Amino acid sequence: MSKMIPRRTIDCLRWQVDISLDSYGIDCDLYIPNNLTAVERKDVYSKPADHTYDHYTSKVFINWNPNPHLLKAKGLFVEGELPIFVSLPNYAINDAGVTVMIDVLKHSYITVNIEYIPANFPKVDSFLLTEPLVKNMHDASIVQAWKCVPRRV
Repeated sequence: MSKMIPRRTIDCLRWQVDISLDSYGIDCDLYIPNNLTAVERKDVYSKPADHTYDHYTSKVFINWNPNPHLLKAKGLFVEGELPIFVSLPNYAINDAGVTVMIDVLKHSYITVNIEYIPANFPKVDSFLLTEPLVKNMHDASIVQAWKCVPRRV
């Protein structure tokens, strides 16, 4: 990372994001793949069962219906379908009960309680993170925002 923004400033901004998510987010279980390189070698022959995951407990903010202005600002031009946006904190609680810094990867997924899912969405509780929304280096180091879709099992 370049030194355009000092590390202490980034840490402060991350802390503010985490406070906001702790206040406004909903509880979720976060699963981050730990064997992504081995699965990517299989290319098109890989299946969801090939992944192994590290489990974390976290909070998530979910924007179920983003408006067209937000989509254009993120560089997404969709027709007919509206993506789901999620924002994740920079820290989560692992299975040992320790708060650790996390780095969310593609093919990670979250599960949320079914009561938080709006009525017009299919009743699935797992959502696959497919694409990061923030692609600029400094913004991506502060906010972990992703586009997600219902997960196929």
